[in-house]
Amino acid sequence: MNSGKMPERGNRQPQDRRPPIRRARRRSFVGPVIAAVLLTTLVIVAIVVLFALIIGRPGKPLGNDTGTVPPPGEETDYQTLAPETTGIPETSFETEPSTAPEPVTEPAPVAITGYKVVTLDKSELFSGDLILVNSQYAYDFPEKKNTINVFNNKNKAYKLSSSQIELEPRTLEALNAMMLDFSNESGKSDVLVKNGYRSYEEQKQLFDARAASYGEENAKKYLAQPGHSEHHTGMCFDLGIYPDDGRVYDLDGLSGYADWFVKNCGKYGFILRYPENKAAITGITSDKWHFRYVGQVHAETMNELGLCLEEYLEELRKYPYNGDHLLVTTSSGKKYEIYYQYASDTGSTEVYVPENLPYTISGDNALGFVVTVSISG
Repeated sequence: MNSGKMPERGNRQPQDRRPPIRRARRRSFVGPVIAAVLLTTLVIVAIVVLFALIIGRPGKPLGNDTGTVPPPGEETDYQTLAPETTGIPETSFETEPSTAPEPVTEPAPVAITGYKVVTLDKSELFSGDLILVNSQYAYDFPEKKNTINVFNNKNKAYKLSSSQIELEPRTLEALNAMMLDFSNESGKSDVLVKNGYRSYEEQKQLFDARAASYGEENAKKYLAQPGHSEHHTGMCFDLGIYPDDGRVYDLDGLSGYADWFVKNCGKYGFILRYPENKAAITGITSDKWHFRYVGQVHAETMNELGLCLEEYLEELRKYPYNGDHLLVTTSSGKKYEIYYQYASDTGSTEVYVPENLPYTISGDNALGFVVTVSISG
């Protein structure tokens, strides 16, 4: 029970239902002003730092480790720049062992990206560096011979048995190079070049003369019959020695000659055409002075494999276009891919050759064509 006196019902005062008044506190502008000043200061400092980073710190110009500024337009070798010292450790690539590849000493092989077809006439079967001329395959004489006079185009590193000797141009170029190197190494210039190109008539005269003196069987043993001589090609010659004593010697008649040519001739594109151990295949008794041009890649391959020309062509026929190709590297580091295409009986032959790499095609004067592709790039 309340001790106070209850108000009378009629006299009760109505409740005040207005929301309470919230007094707003007066804001002070001192804090925002200070914050704005601090923010502005930070922005200015950040801009200065960024600008310093862009142009480089004072006292250390951007450039190489010699402290010099590279000329305009010259790129800085950043591998020579020392890393900036900061609070965060940086990885030093100089502490790692160098993995840079060694300089390439020879061209890398280039893959054949595709092939195209060239059509060869039957007459092309009888021309090229690898034509085989022997007792079985006669030489197909062209309408115009492709030989030049040696006397007018030789160097002073060797001698000639006649001023009328002729050779095919690339054969003569290789001969000049080989003779010059031999002369420089040995100090001698008395090698005698003889018996270059021969016509059918010249070969017939030689054969008939020997047959008359020693019999036909003897002539066949030492001389090719007319039309079957390699001398018709202009890509072969015989070597002798003509020293100051006025006598003519065979190439193996004096020491220091034959061995050098047998060992080094392949580098210039030559082979010893009739080795002693191949007489049963070539049909010619050993000629230690008769050299034939076939091109460096084929000469060195033949010499390395120990094959005569007849055997080499038979070996190449094991590498057809649609099978495995023969890959070889010459002593000069050049790489080649070689394959064979049999000639068609229809008169013309389609031969596949690379679209993106240089190549040569040689007929073999027998069964088909040899394609030699340079893949050194």
